[in-house]
Amino acid sequence: MNELVNKIVSASIDAVLPGPSVENALNNLELKGNIHIIAIGKAAWAMANVASQALKDNYVGGICITKYDHSQGEIPRIKIYEAGHPTPDKNTVLATQTAIDYARRLGENDTVLFLVSGGGSALFECPNCSLEEFIKVNDELLASGKDIKEMNSIRKQYSNVKGGKFAEICKPAKVINLILSDVLGDDLKSIASGPTISEGVESILVGNLSKLINAASEACENLGYKPIVVNNNMTGFAREEAASFAHEAIKYSESEEKVALISGGETVVKLQGSGKGGRNQEFALACAPLIEGKNITIFSVGSDGTDGPTDAAGGHVSGHSMDLFREANIDVQEYLDNNDSYHALKATNQLIITGPTGTNVNDIAVALIN
Repeated sequence: MNELVNKIVSASIDAVLPGPSVENALNNLELKGNIHIIAIGKAAWAMANVASQALKDNYVGGICITKYDHSQGEIPRIKIYEAGHPTPDKNTVLATQTAIDYARRLGENDTVLFLVSGGGSALFECPNCSLEEFIKVNDELLASGKDIKEMNSIRKQYSNVKGGKFAEICKPAKVINLILSDVLGDDLKSIASGPTISEGVESILVGNLSKLINAASEACENLGYKPIVVNNNMTGFAREEAASFAHEAIKYSESEEKVALISGGETVVKLQGSGKGGRNQEFALACAPLIEGKNITIFSVGSDGTDGPTDAAGGHVSGHSMDLFREANIDVQEYLDNNDSYHALKATNQLIITGPTGTNVNDIAVALIN
């Protein structure tokens, strides 16, 4: 079953890699004058790399700001910075200030190709308060259980670049956005807190959750499962969404038909313990006791390959998982209460590890029933 999980995860993520979509968007644009690439977010390196190859010698240079360990090498004429996520750090401010200084030198004959992906809210920031104060606010938001739109609306109040402010800094240069959406509903003002969403700025969506769900459905069907999309707007607490998803899967467990239930979105975790994990790992672990003894496998995975402050993309469990936890002397409820899903899943070899994928379009959860 692990092999099936890996096949579905790989096929789903491959379909939302930014390369082909970014290249296609650039082929349909008429870019004039001096072209500058500024890329922010977890997928910034991949997007900037593809753009640099597509534009060849038609761009002057630029800046790429991404998460630690997400850069995959040098890109000609582009300065690459790595910074903190989900919590900004001094490298965040240094990189963003460099981008601000770069943008202020541009003129009417310049065009900024602004490449945006999820994670940009933390990675692209120059606060209008002290970094310590901003980090405190950010950490409180991350622990609050608020969804991404609510968090970003508050972050904008503390920022010198969010909410269209960076577009103003770029003037009189023209700005064109290519956006990889990690926000449900694709509200452009919420993606990375919309630093260049402003009047007169053209924005092109190059990837989103719908594409990820469609790819997962196709992958499941190719493996002999009937795909059923249960929820394409999953936003609640990870444990509550997991319970709902597991109970839905149980309804199909008596059927002779092979079924794959699919949900997509971005759950939240309200921190109450001191453990290690992420929303996808907590989702998977919460499902384990509910499907015990059933012919069900459930996995939840982040398309960016990094779930919370861990090296895992998510986790998978099955009807046999509770036996594995008992053999490892793991009390599942105790680990859930401590937000320590990572160590419970790691001890039983039920983590999903992909490494950084180069994309970021929310999460998917899949239940395979046969």
